[in-house]
Amino acid sequence: MDKKRVALVVFASFIMLGVLYFFFPLLDGIVLGIVFAYVANPVKQRMVGRFGERGASLAATGLVIAPIALILVFGVIEAASQALVLMQNGGELSSRVNESISTLSPQLEDLLRRGLGWAVEVLRSSLQNLPVMDYATGVAMFVLNGFIAIFSCYYFLVDGRKLSAGLKKRISERAYGILQASSERISGVFVGSFYFSIIIALASMPFFIYFDIPFWAIASGSMFLAALVPIFAEWMVLAALSFYVLFVGGTAPFIAFLLIGLVFIYLIPEFLLRPVLVGRYSDTHPLLLLLAFIGGGLAFGVSGFFLAPMLACVAVVLWEEW
Repeated sequence: MDKKRVALVVFASFIMLGVLYFFFPLLDGIVLGIVFAYVANPVKQRMVGRFGERGASLAATGLVIAPIALILVFGVIEAASQALVLMQNGGELSSRVNESISTLSPQLEDLLRRGLGWAVEVLRSSLQNLPVMDYATGVAMFVLNGFIAIFSCYYFLVDGRKLSAGLKKRISERAYGILQASSERISGVFVGSFYFSIIIALASMPFFIYFDIPFWAIASGSMFLAALVPIFAEWMVLAALSFYVLFVGGTAPFIAFLLIGLVFIYLIPEFLLRPVLVGRYSDTHPLLLLLAFIGGGLAFGVSGFFLAPMLACVAVVLWEEW
């Protein structure tokens, strides 16, 4: 290889590294846009004959994004209103909780008081040590990545075929077959996860209604959003709602809500139903997907939840090919 070609390769490598460096803060939005595009693509294919490529892409993006955006907006409004109620009636709620706890056995009463005291102390210290500027920056980045996810989803849907056709011309037939097989598996992972989230939301509705959660529709929508992020999110919604049940209903409903919710709405579906359902749609082993979801989230946060299963699907295709 001559010196000019080496210099060109080095220069191109620096340019690519620079692009990746500047895009890295927006990685969550780009990855979410890819995920939404995979979920919306079957919807787009049904409408493309009637509305054309751009119209179908726009409609499919709206059908996927709009419910998620509405759930987020109404969830924030409801959380703010409930927090206001708690602040206004803190003394009454505290006395009611103490009365409920005092009816338990001494051992269980001590355990519950310790647990509640620990939770309150962790929440208080977290709020006190929360840097205001970092929090504001985080909120701004969350909103920015949300917009990037929407636009990325739309443009991936619009230009997906052009990108596929361009790659088909420039790479070998075998390499293109590997990319196509990987894309089909990845689509199965995210479509399966989307269906799983719908199942969790529907299953949580009668559960929340039975325990008299007044905002059960928003709570079920929050479970849908939480289920989109595997393993780490649903229990947070259940834990927050369990404190509402404790304040309103007392200790016995609180314990029943927490145990039933964690076992039948979180643990069993998350560790048994999700891997099987997603594995069936993607033709990938459930254990590999489970480890990819967990490891990716621990390593890279939100984007890691979705990047790791993508890489796992590509690895399986490469293994089968070679």
